[in-house]
Amino acid sequence: MADEAKRGDHDYVDAHDPKLCQAGYLPKPVCEAEHAAIRQRREYVKGNGRRDRTAYRSVTGVALSGGGIRSASFGLGALQALHAFSGIEGIDYLSTVSGGGYIGCSLTAATQDSPAEQNTPSVAKAAEPQRTRAKFPFVNPDNYDDTDSVRHIRDYSNYLIPHGALDVVTALGIIGRGLVANAIIVAPVLLFFVWITLVTHPTVASLSEPRILVWDFSSLGEKLGLQWVSGYWFTAVIAALNLFFLIVWALFTSVNLSSAATLRGGWVGVSKALFIVTLIIALFETQPFILWLLNVASGEFRAGPPELKLPGASYLTGGAFLASLGTVFAFFSKYLGDVVAAAKRATGWLAWVKKLAAMAALWLAAMVVPIFLWLCYLSLTNIGLGREWARSFYFGAFVISAVVAVIINPNRTSLFRLYRDRLSKAFLFDPDPELRDKKYGDLRAHAPKLHEIDTNLCPYPIVNASLNIEGSQYANKRGRNADFFVFTPEYVGSAATGYVGARQILQKEPTLDLGAAMAISGAAVSSNMGALTIKPLAFTLAYLNIRLGYWLRNPYIFHQSPGLLSRLFDAPSLLLFREMFGLITEKSPTVYLTDGGHLENLGVYSLMKRRCKVIIAIDAEADPTMSFGALLTLERYARIDLGATIELPWQAIRDRALSANAAFAKAAADGSAVPCETGPHCAAGEIQYGPREKGVLLYVKASLSGDEDDYILDYKRRNPAFPHETTGDQFFGEEQLEVYRALGFHIVKGLLKGDASFAVTPRRGESEDQARQRIRGEISAAL
Repeated sequence: MADEAKRGDHDYVDAHDPKLCQAGYLPKPVCEAEHAAIRQRREYVKGNGRRDRTAYRSVTGVALSGGGIRSASFGLGALQALHAFSGIEGIDYLSTVSGGGYIGCSLTAATQDSPAEQNTPSVAKAAEPQRTRAKFPFVNPDNYDDTDSVRHIRDYSNYLIPHGALDVVTALGIIGRGLVANAIIVAPVLLFFVWITLVTHPTVASLSEPRILVWDFSSLGEKLGLQWVSGYWFTAVIAALNLFFLIVWALFTSVNLSSAATLRGGWVGVSKALFIVTLIIALFETQPFILWLLNVASGEFRAGPPELKLPGASYLTGGAFLASLGTVFAFFSKYLGDVVAAAKRATGWLAWVKKLAAMAALWLAAMVVPIFLWLCYLSLTNIGLGREWARSFYFGAFVISAVVAVIINPNRTSLFRLYRDRLSKAFLFDPDPELRDKKYGDLRAHAPKLHEIDTNLCPYPIVNASLNIEGSQYANKRGRNADFFVFTPEYVGSAATGYVGARQILQKEPTLDLGAAMAISGAAVSSNMGALTIKPLAFTLAYLNIRLGYWLRNPYIFHQSPGLLSRLFDAPSLLLFREMFGLITEKSPTVYLTDGGHLENLGVYSLMKRRCKVIIAIDAEADPTMSFGALLTLERYARIDLGATIELPWQAIRDRALSANAAFAKAAADGSAVPCETGPHCAAGEIQYGPREKGVLLYVKASLSGDEDDYILDYKRRNPAFPHETTGDQFFGEEQLEVYRALGFHIVKGLLKGDASFAVTPRRGESEDQARQRIRGEISAAL
């Protein structure tokens, strides 16, 4: 690898260039840069007298799954055991997703040198103690006490509101700011339609006349004898034209024997255009008709302006109530989506009832906010009917609101920054408490730029996110709506967008650091959520600012500058509308990134793409039914994208975990004892990358078997959902964090020391014990 000053200083790499990228692999320049960093780290470790792995060519990786603070706590214990009983120096890659990224990025940041603050006036150089390069921050080599780093994480386990009520007030203010900003962005569109409706239909009497935009077809309708069509005259004309075209097309296709069936071409294009125009015209002409009905119902046939009052206030009030109800449902949308997903996997009538109820709630939440905006439009239009000043007033309001909306950047008013800063304060910190308190106080802590990460001191980090490209044919040929996007010290990007150097992208994204990457990877709730997008709710979630995702400059622009039209379409004020309607492709100047778990929640995909020979997967996602959904999704993606298969006997983990759950339930009912068995919590299997290329996958699942520490079992008795409590709970206390940490430590310790069995599939002529001994030998040699 090039020297430290050149890390991440790479030009754009086209992931579709066959000269650079073989199917199922990373582009060659990306692989070379990462492997050079790994070789350099091995030399560094050897030079410090810890271990010589320079001759060992197999690449190893650890993956930490998504799951919020639950996964971070479990992953903390797993990393502690991995270092205590094997050594973190044997890990080449650390791939993280969402909650796994909390603790993975914490490890990366804490192993770095303290950031250079010598030029900060408030910090005296003489007062700063001598620093040495940080060691593994989560284990005290002298005793079993918590290190300062672990104590810091415990103190901030309730990371969203670590200071209680004051943080709640701050969060409410930021949430309110986002709602107001989004309302301002949408206001010009609302006011424009109010104004154009009043231009076309200035009075109540004109509501039933056949007018569209600036054209009045009343006299023409009378001449043609179509006055009976009333307000839908123009819609009827366009519909008739559409019908005439379809007849002509059918006749042409029938007599033209040489033509072949096609889904493209001029005929198809005209048909699509006519159909869309018909729908738009019908929508336009429906609004005056509805306003006319409302005035009939209220008896307000106004030829001129009566006394000033607010007609339509009653249905506006009803719309406001519905909007409030929709807000409540939208905040629980992730939970409702999880219910629907779980019901799809479950069987029986109860599962169907839950699914239908959740789907009904989702559609209710999806409809009420658009209905509220529509009622606002009706009410504002009704106020202006018959009043001469109304058109000028609404046009002026439209112009003013449009100017203000252009200034607002929804990427800066979303919840992302609050989320990033809360996470960074909790997990990215200087490991020295004295320097941490002096230099940072209550501010966001030690978040290095990606290219500044010294990979000699830690496993090479891969922070996984989802690239949302719902408007792309690239992703939607397979119905994924997303692509795998990664942040590393060398490159940032995806197969869809290509890759660019981590230092280079700072030209467009100066605030992109490890904290931003961690928060993007953990952006669990947003309007667009990759393969997990709740499409009916996209508009509502975007408008209500329930948006943790981030708009990032596309690496593709380092390869080809966008045209003028793309630049205009990419204006900051339009980003919100692109979220609402999924108008994002891999060629957009900015792309929308969210939680890596919206596509693959284990983080193993990135390691398999790098052909790691030994992979340890730490899975702490919420899986109360033990359906192993994340693992099965990985297997599908690996087979389709990478041409790789995974053979893993995970069923043994499921059977033991479900048996333990049943035993705990029985013990709660009749006081019986819970059997104590040593696992399995883990399964080892084979990755078949190709005919002559194999790897080992060691899969660790958050599960219970009855041999855990007393306080873990006691917590299980009082909290039956443990260790799969909902990811919606991000407010861990001391006990909750400790039991998950202790469980992760217990499982990985038993695995590495040989105290607990793990599930295996023996080769021909091999016993299970022999298979376990062989796999332990392979892992020990690799690490």
